[in-house]
Amino acid sequence: MSSTRRLQDAFQAVQYLGGLAAARYALYQLGVRSGLYRLLTPAVQPHSGTGLISRPLSVFAGSPPNFPALLGPAEQKTLLEQAEDLLAGRFAIYGGGNVPLTLTPPPPLRHWSQAYPLPASQDIKDLWEPARFGWAFTLVRAYHLSADERFPAAFWQAFETFQAHNPPNLGPHWASAQEVALRLMAWVYAANALAASPHSTPARLQSLSGAIWDHTRRIPPTLLYARAQRNNHLLSETAGLYTAGLYLQQVPWRVRGWAEFQKALLDQIAPDGTYGQHSVNYHRLMLQLALWMYALGTTNGESFSFECKERLAAAVRWLLAHVDPSSGQIPNLGHHDGALFLPLASSPIGDYRPTLQAAALAFLGAPAFPPGPWDELALRLGLSPSAPLLSAETFTSPAVHRLGTPQDWALLRAVHFSVRPAHADQLHVDLWHQGQNIALDAGTYRYNTPPPWQNALASAAVHNTLTLNGLEPMRRAGRFLWLEWDQAQILPTTSPDTLTAERSAYRALGLRHRRTLQRTPIGWHIRDELIPLPAASINPVQAVVHWLLPDLPYTLGENELTLSLPHGSLKIHFWAEDMRSPQPLQLRLIRAGEVLNGSSGSFPNHGWVSPTYAHKLPALSLLLELSILPPLIIHTEFTLPPAPPQPAADFFPS
Repeated sequence: MSSTRRLQDAFQAVQYLGGLAAARYALYQLGVRSGLYRLLTPAVQPHSGTGLISRPLSVFAGSPPNFPALLGPAEQKTLLEQAEDLLAGRFAIYGGGNVPLTLTPPPPLRHWSQAYPLPASQDIKDLWEPARFGWAFTLVRAYHLSADERFPAAFWQAFETFQAHNPPNLGPHWASAQEVALRLMAWVYAANALAASPHSTPARLQSLSGAIWDHTRRIPPTLLYARAQRNNHLLSETAGLYTAGLYLQQVPWRVRGWAEFQKALLDQIAPDGTYGQHSVNYHRLMLQLALWMYALGTTNGESFSFECKERLAAAVRWLLAHVDPSSGQIPNLGHHDGALFLPLASSPIGDYRPTLQAAALAFLGAPAFPPGPWDELALRLGLSPSAPLLSAETFTSPAVHRLGTPQDWALLRAVHFSVRPAHADQLHVDLWHQGQNIALDAGTYRYNTPPPWQNALASAAVHNTLTLNGLEPMRRAGRFLWLEWDQAQILPTTSPDTLTAERSAYRALGLRHRRTLQRTPIGWHIRDELIPLPAASINPVQAVVHWLLPDLPYTLGENELTLSLPHGSLKIHFWAEDMRSPQPLQLRLIRAGEVLNGSSGSFPNHGWVSPTYAHKLPALSLLLELSILPPLIIHTEFTLPPAPPQPAADFFPS
C-alpha cells in the first residue's frame, strides 16, 4: 500500500471513527512502542495472596434448586461426557469440536507488549480460548450434578498449571486485558461454586486471590485501548475490575468498574437497542456481561441507572426480535468469534434462549420462554422464571425488519451506521422455514489466518445481497475497518407483508440499489432494482445477486433450483428484466469453493457457512449474474413446501 493511500485511510478513519477514539488508539500504540507499558506492567513473581482478604460471593455459591431435574437424561449424559473430556485434556473450542486443552504457551516468554512470534498459520485466538477457563463452568455444572470430586480437582490442577507457566505480564495470555478479565471472572465463579469441595483448600484459595490481584493490576493501564475500541473489550475489562473489587474488597476497583461499565453501556447500546458491534454474538456477550454485573450488583446493593436499564431492555427486545422460536437460533449477523462468557446451560452455542431468558427476567421483568433447560443460567444468577410470559409485542424492535410467522419468517438487514460496521451486509436477507435457516449468513470462520480466510466472510460477495462489478459496497482498509460506509434506510410501503429498503452503495456508479422483500401466499419474493440517479452518466455493469443456501440434495433447471427439505421441496425461481425487455440470467452454483455449474473461476470463500469460530461447513452459493446497461430488475422467488401440521398453540404468548 502506498504512503498516500495510508495517509488517506488514516484521515478517513479519524473522520468515520471519531477523533477521540483515534487519539486513544494512537496513545495506546505509543505506549506499546515506547516501552511505557513494560514499566507500568512489569514482569514480577506471582502474588502469593498473603495479606489479601477475599469475600465469598454468595450469588455464585451452590447449584440451582433441583438442578438434576432441570436436565433431561440425555442432557445429563452429555454434560458428564463433556466433563470427562476435560479430565482427559480435551475441550470443545468455540462450542465446536474437541481440541487439546493446552495452558502452556510456546517459548520463549516475552513481555506481553512485545511482538509475540507465531507461525503464519497460528491463530492467536486458539491460544487464548483455553486460557479463558470458560470450560471451568462445565466442571462446576458436572460437580453439582454428580458430586464427583474429580471435577473440582481438575479445575484446581489447571489453575496451578496456568500459574506455573504464565508468570504475570509474560507471554500471550497477558497480551489482551480482555482475556485477563474473562479469565479472572471464570476463576472467581469457579472458586465460589466449588467452595464446598475439599479440593478448594485455604492455600489454593489464597493463591487464587493472589492471581486475581495480578490479573486485575494488568487491566487499568490499557483501558485506553478498550475505550478506543468502543466494544466488548471495555465491558469485559470493567466487569473484571468490578468483580475483583468485590472479591478482594478493593473499593477503588469496585467503584471504577461499576461506573465505567455503565458508561460503556450507554455509549455502545443505541436507544433502539442496536449494539454498536453489529453482531448478534457480541450482542449476546454484552447481555451476558450485563447479567453478570446485575447479579453481583444486586447482592452488593447496587443497581444500574434508569437510562442503563432502558438501554438494556431495548437490547433484549432487539435480540428477541431475531430469534427463531422453535430452535432458539438467530441469523448469524456480523462477527462471530465463538465467545460464550456464561456457558451455564445444556444448549449448543447457537441456542440463544438461555441468555434471552435470563436477560428478559433481569431487564424486562418476565420470562421470554416457557420453562425448559434454558432456565439454568437465570437460576444460577438468582433469577426466578416463575412470572407470566412476555407478550408478543416484546418480540419486536423498531431496529429489526422482520416479516412472517413464527414458522416462516424473513429478516431484511437495513441499518444506518453510527459506529463502524462489522460486515458488508446491507440489504442481506435471511429466510427461516420450520426452524431451518434456508437463506443463510455465512458467519465469520477466522480473523487471524493466511489468505483467503482472514476475516473473508465479512465481504458483501458472500452475503445474500447484490454486488456490482466485483466491488465491495464500502472500502476495506483493514481486517476490521470499513470506510465510506454503506448506509441503508427503510422506505414507506402500503402492505404489511412488504419491506422495501435502499442503500447508498454504488452511487459512484450513478446507481441506487433498492430491494423489496415480500411475503406471498407460496413463500417469498425478493426484487432487486438498479435505478439510475438523476442526470448520472451510466455505463454497463455486471450485477450479481448471491444466495447462500443449505447443503442439501438439489436439482437445477434453466431458471430454477430445487432443494430437498425434510418435508418437501424448496423451489427457487429467478429471472431478470431491464425495464424494456426480459433478460437472460447467467447462473453459477458453488459448493465449498468448487464450481458445480456455470463458468469456472476462483471462488474459495463461496459455498461455506461458519456456525461458530474456526468451524466451516459446506453450503451452496447460488450466483445470479447479469451484464447490462441499467436500469434493471432481478427477481428471486422462494416457493416453500406445504407446512406440516402444527400444534394449536402459538409460540408467542398472548
